[in-house]
Amino acid sequence: MSGGSARDYVESDALADEILGILSAEDGATDQQTKPEAAGADDAAAARETPSPAADAAADDAGAADQQPPTGEDEQKVEPEADAPPAIEPPASWSAESKALFAKLPPEFQDLANEVVRRESEREQHVSKASREAAEARKAADDAKSAAEAQQAAAAEERQRYAARLAPQVQKLVQEFTDEFKDITSPADLVKLAAEDPARHNLFVARRDQVAAAVQEQKQIEEQSVTEQNARIAAYMADERKALIEKWPEMGDEKTAAPWRERIVSHLREYGIQDKDMPAVLSNHRVPLLVRDAVLGREAQAKLKELEAKNREIAAKKVAAKPRHVAPGGGDKPNGSAQHAAFLQRATSARNDDELTEALLGAFNSKA
Repeated sequence: MSGGSARDYVESDALADEILGILSAEDGATDQQTKPEAAGADDAAAARETPSPAADAAADDAGAADQQPPTGEDEQKVEPEADAPPAIEPPASWSAESKALFAKLPPEFQDLANEVVRRESEREQHVSKASREAAEARKAADDAKSAAEAQQAAAAEERQRYAARLAPQVQKLVQEFTDEFKDITSPADLVKLAAEDPARHNLFVARRDQVAAAVQEQKQIEEQSVTEQNARIAAYMADERKALIEKWPEMGDEKTAAPWRERIVSHLREYGIQDKDMPAVLSNHRVPLLVRDAVLGREAQAKLKELEAKNREIAAKKVAAKPRHVAPGGGDKPNGSAQHAAFLQRATSARNDDELTEALLGAFNSKA
């Protein structure tokens, strides 16, 4: 019957007891079968945990084999680890960005990197060697030039000292010769002297030649000094012109240099410098540069004044075109003439277009 308990299916207590007995007998048989199986499992586990003599011997043999040193064949089979390739340093002359890119190269580009570094190192060595040789050549040339200039300066100084000593000697010889032969004033006197006193004539000729030689030597020294001085001036002017062109390239082209020379000379004339003094004034390359800046500054000021005048004119036109403001009730404000004059004064001293426009508007609105 559906929905009833277990006891609804049992008709009597005897039947219930019989069923319970059968169930108890089945449970006991089951326990007896289970106990032998558990005992067998325990015995198997114990057997596994207890090593046998044969297993112990095998384990000892394996340990001995592990402790034996490797044979030659085993050593040949062991391959040593390959050492990592040393890091490649980029050339020192490279920039930080180039060095960073170089450090990111993958391993497969190491050979290419080595070649790049080798070629770059060779190039740097070549450039360094060429630069060093060029510097040495320049130094040698400068030393030779300095030595030559020193020798020339020493020779010129010695020549000047000699000329200073020679000048009074020549003057003395001329004075003595004039005093000794003051009676010989013409070629006829010399002919007469040769006929009447040949010895004195010979002395006259000897003294004359001595004075002439001294005068000629003095003249040569003076001419040589002038020549050397002109050479030094020419060299100085060439160096100054070179320096001027380096700082002002337009002066190296005659088309652009000629107009600028005229402007520079015209500017210097305004300051009272005469044309005959221009070469000396312009001998230093810094003077043309200063005059150029002065000329450009003056022209810039003139253009600025012109622009300000145009702006003032435009502002005045804007003010004239703006309708005049009349106070309510009609008529001008009191003291209009004074305000008008004040605004005009402000307009003359305006510092910018805004102040000028404001002043002109005020003057227009306050006009009587």
